[in-house]
Amino acid sequence: MAMTGSDDLDVEHRLDFLVSVLPAPPARILEVTCHRWPVTGLLAERGYRVSSLGDDNAARLRQRFLEQHGERYDVVLFSRSLHRMPDLDATLGHARTLLDRDGCVVAEEFAHDRADRATAAWFYETRTFLENAGMAAPSSHVPPTDDPLARWHLDHAGCTGLHAGTVLLATLARHFTVERVERCPQLYECLGDLVAGEPRARVIAARMFALEHVLLAENGLTPVGLRVVARHKDQHA
Repeated sequence: MAMTGSDDLDVEHRLDFLVSVLPAPPARILEVTCHRWPVTGLLAERGYRVSSLGDDNAARLRQRFLEQHGERYDVVLFSRSLHRMPDLDATLGHARTLLDRDGCVVAEEFAHDRADRATAAWFYETRTFLENAGMAAPSSHVPPTDDPLARWHLDHAGCTGLHAGTVLLATLARHFTVERVERCPQLYECLGDLVAGEPRARVIAARMFALEHVLLAENGLTPVGLRVVARHKDQHA
């Protein structure tokens, strides 16, 4: 399966972030991902020793993760998976057992609860523009409300088991010392998925990313992408 326009752009920006926070190669990394494009291969090319657990079913992925024993890692990397995992406490408690004493958890996640009315409005207006321009298939879904923020909440309330960003951070803090939190663009990836069949998909996704980045810098939007680095508490004792 070939990458779409948003896929390779997303991997590029994820890789930039990861290279900035990961220990030097040949660190051992376990990637736990619901993302259709894991970064395992690209990290391996840079000299990391990487294992990957990938599944688009979060409950099944969690079970596979909890069955991991014996091997120790420098990093457990959650890629678009932790916010969908049932029982965060059990998941993160197990992550601690898989890490060396100086190891860390890195999470790249979706904080849907961070969206405000302006952010939701921009997302739905941009989606409507792409549909009207013939670059994305028209949605058959009738909006349940004209209020963009209410619509956003209703859309995400239907995603069973989707944890809020505040819940992710609070649970991480119970098990680890949260060392770094970054807010980042995320909507461009959702919008890019809509134009996957468009020949100019990567150009469109790149422009969506650039526009979202500018609007975030100008405080016109609230970031819904969440990146976290957390370490064993006894490293900071």
